[in-house]
Parts: sequence; C-alpha cells; structure tokens
Amino acid sequence: MQYGWTAAAIPILESEDTPVPIQKSDIVWIENTFMLGGFARIPFTIFALNRFGRKNSILIAAVQSLIAWILKASAGSVEVLYAARLIQGFAGNAAFVSAPMYMAKIADKKIRGFLGAC
Repeated sequence: MQYGWTAAAIPILESEDTPVPIQKSDIVWIENTFMLGGFARIPFTIFALNRFGRKNSILIAAVQSLIAWILKASAGSVEVLYAARLIQGFAGNAAFVSAPMYMAKIADKKIRGFLGAC
C-alpha cells in the first residue's frame, strides 16, 4: 500500500474538494520523498539488524509505518505529507531488507527457496 498510495491519492489531492491543497510541483516531492527516505535509511537498517535483530527491526518498521499512516490521515499541509512519505520510506526499506532475512532464519530449509520466490 505504501508504494501505490499516490496512484489513488494524487487525483484526490489535485481536486478542488481536497483536504490538503497541493501544487503540481508538490506531486513530484510527494512521490520522491518515499524513495529518499528508503535511501537515507540504508545505514540505519544495517545497524538495526545487527543491534536489534531481524524480528525487532521488522517491528520497528511496522511502528514507523503506522506513524506515517496516522500522519497521512491527519495531514493538514503538504509538508506533513512529505514527512509521512519520508517515514514510510524508512519503514519500507527496513521491511524490504529485514523480512527476507527473518524468513530465511525461521523457515525450514526445505521451503526457504520457495518463500523467496513467492
């Protein structure tokens, strides 16, 4: 949902009956702050994996994602949307890296490859 949120949200935000007025240039930043957040999180993801473990890293990412969704739902300005997308980028990166490592750790050796292929 984090990746595809803008496909449904941008037309609503561009309409005249929008809860958060945005400009055309804001659309690019709403899209790109997600990727910037993911890129900026890379060193911290590696640190969190080593420090807190895979499962706890996923839980931290889930809390970050929840915070971002709450910010989006209550956004009153485009800056809050930027912050929410940045936080979702953090969470998306952490989950994208941590989840396969955690699955490989807990899965039976017979099904590890199958889990990664699905």
